[in-house]
Parts: sequence; C-alpha cells; structure tokens
Amino acid sequence: MTTRSVALFLDEIGDLPVSIQTTLLRVLEERAVARVGETQMRPVDVRIVAATNCDLARAVESGEFRADLFYRIRVGRVQIPPLRQRREDIPLMVRAFLAEHAAASGKLIEGLSPAAITLLLEHDWPGNVRELRNTLEYAVLRCTGTIIGAHELPPELLSDSAGIVGHPYEEDERERIVTAIERSGGNRTRAAQRLGMSRATFYRRLAQLDIRDL
Repeated sequence: MTTRSVALFLDEIGDLPVSIQTTLLRVLEERAVARVGETQMRPVDVRIVAATNCDLARAVESGEFRADLFYRIRVGRVQIPPLRQRREDIPLMVRAFLAEHAAASGKLIEGLSPAAITLLLEHDWPGNVRELRNTLEYAVLRCTGTIIGAHELPPELLSDSAGIVGHPYEEDERERIVTAIERSGGNRTRAAQRLGMSRATFYRRLAQLDIRDL
C-alpha cells in the first residue's frame, strides 16, 4: 500500500480534549489510521506542526495534557514572543492586514493616522496577532475615508488608552511624523513605514502640516 507524506498543522494543540490526545498519540506512534467505518489500518507518513499559546509543561503537571504526547511532539521548537514584546513588528503586520482587508472590502485605504498607530503600538494585545488582524478588519469596515483614524479603532483600544486618546490628534501628528523622520535618519520612506502609512499619504501629510527641511 502506497504511503503519502503529508504535513498537518494543529493550531492550539493545548486545547485538544484528552480523548483526542490519545488518538493523536496512537497515530504518531503507529503511523497508521483507520478511516471512519473501516477496520483496516492504513499507513500514513505525517509530519505534525503544532502551535499553542499555553504552557504545555504546566498543562502536563495539572493533568490537562498527556505527558507522553507532550514529549512526542516537543522536538523542533520555535518560541515566538507575544506581540506586546515585539512591537516593532506591528507596523509591518498592519500594512499586510490593511491591504488584505481593504481588498476584501473594496475600499481604498491608504493607511492609519499617527494617533491610530500610537494606539496600536501601546495596546498590550492579549489576543496576539489574531487580535491585531481582527482590529484592522473592524477599522476598515468602519472607515469612511482613506485614512483610518483613532476613533475608528475598536472601543477596547480607546478605553485602554484614554490617556493617549486625550491628546489633540492634529497637534500630536506633526510631532510623531518629525520623530519618525529623525529616528529614520532622515529617510522618509522608512519614516512612512514606521508610521504604517503609504508614501503618498506620508508626503501629503508633510505638505498639509508644512513639515520641511528635515
């Protein structure tokens, strides 16, 4: 019988019920499965890629995760810090998610205002990348222009960052743009990237705010 090699991605493997953990362990150990309604075992060559945001070692100690499965899948490991510990990645993710959601909605969205970017950078992101992605989808759906403002972000970001939102946006925007240019060594393309803005939007705001000679 021909065996085909496949890769299987299991997201949030820590949430699997113990009964399913037992079945998965048997498949990994025996390298065989039986189709529903069949008794004959079929060989499989499966590479498991698993992800979780919980501490599996603690789950093993509490009896919520099988120790034998834990040691079976804990081979090659990649630990990705939570989003709040790598905030420098947020502008890059914002551009990617913004393009995705704008295309899906049919809207022309050029970027986010500096005040909106600040809120994203200051948020703790308990839901990590998924929360950021859904936040951008929410904002795109609410946006009525080409630039997403802070007021178009989800209410939880606004309530969690009341101190930031309290500043006048227009007064803050000039300072944030100037700071971004200075931190980018005068490179305006990199400054626009820091702010999560397209180059066209960035240069238009430079003209509107009369920012020159930087």
